[in-house]
Amino acid sequence: MNVKNCPGCGKMYVQNSLGMCEACKIGEEEGFSAIKEYIEENEESTLGEISKATGVSVKKILGYVREGRLMATSGMAGDITCKSCGEPVTIGNFCEACMLKLNKGIKDAYSDDNSPKVETKRTGIKMQIKDKF
Repeated sequence: MNVKNCPGCGKMYVQNSLGMCEACKIGEEEGFSAIKEYIEENEESTLGEISKATGVSVKKILGYVREGRLMATSGMAGDITCKSCGEPVTIGNFCEACMLKLNKGIKDAYSDDNSPKVETKRTGIKMQIKDKF
């Protein structure tokens, strides 16, 4: 059993997949819910306005957008940019054009036509199995 200090509050907790203690996880989910509700009511709001109204840091809000949990509002345009080309992003780390390029590159890398051909030689050795009955 691994025991760690919670990055949010500093208290000790048994290590889990959340990466934080249960109390901090509940607080984080409440903050996320507050952000989501605020954005639904105020679709044109900026990062600063959302942060001020909900009490959640701008860094956390940006993290939610990067994780794909939130979609950026029109008021956030330019605040969140593609990690590849710098174009504005509404969700995740990459813009749509760069995402398409990445997907194409991955598909090309794993396609059968481009895979290296490995030649094998048969030695003519055969295995024989004898009945023991």
